[in-house]
Amino acid sequence: MRIKQISVSGLFGIFDHVIPLKMDDRITIIHGPNGFGKTAVLKMLNGLFNSRYSELRTIPFSNFRVEFDEDSSVEIVKTSNNLDKLERKYNITFNFYEPNSEKLSYTLESIKMRPDGTLVNFVDKMIPDLRRISSNTWLYIPTGEALSLEEIIDRFEDSLPLNMRLTEEPKWLENLKSNMHIRLIESQRLLNFVLNPSSRMHSGTSSMLPTVSAYSEELAKLMRDKFTEYGTISQSLDRTFPVRVVKQQPSP
Repeated sequence: MRIKQISVSGLFGIFDHVIPLKMDDRITIIHGPNGFGKTAVLKMLNGLFNSRYSELRTIPFSNFRVEFDEDSSVEIVKTSNNLDKLERKYNITFNFYEPNSEKLSYTLESIKMRPDGTLVNFVDKMIPDLRRISSNTWLYIPTGEALSLEEIIDRFEDSLPLNMRLTEEPKWLENLKSNMHIRLIESQRLLNFVLNPSSRMHSGTSSMLPTVSAYSEELAKLMRDKFTEYGTISQSLDRTFPVRVVKQQPSP
């Protein structure tokens, strides 16, 4: 089984893309302006076949479809069940189509809350860069966002142990994912990995820092170093100025 075409509609609420893959050459280059969704499409593909469903929850789209060389296809439909943008929730449904067969469907369920507080304890101890600021709110340090437990689950679902997810997928979806091996190698041109010795997971854990922040901090450090060097040289010249004036030789 090989992927022959990828299509998405309503990406970011704006874009519709159809990407046919070069089956004979086995290499397809996807190019386009920044912000058109190239990386988003690859993340959605990775999210589908590697069970990283948080990608599907957080990326705005309405329909994502992957077609295979044996005329079967899988479709992901994302619909909203609430008109309030501030409280909008989305239903994500997987549909699988095969020739001469009925459509198979599965609706992705949200992570269920455990009444024993296991999930809250896991968030506090094992997810880095989160700091609790109230009983049900955490500060996500890299972005400065205040996130509820539900929002943390949607964003960091892939970090949860399998026994906490409490979701059982149908056999057809498990078989589809086992037959398709997707590996996403991210260049992270907008993010830098830095060591975070104070991480609560363990010392030396790496965290992500926006490249703009990294460059601005590097520039600020360079400026501080130059100002310090300027001050040192200036003080030295001020101290030696009288001696240099007295010792100055007449100009020929």
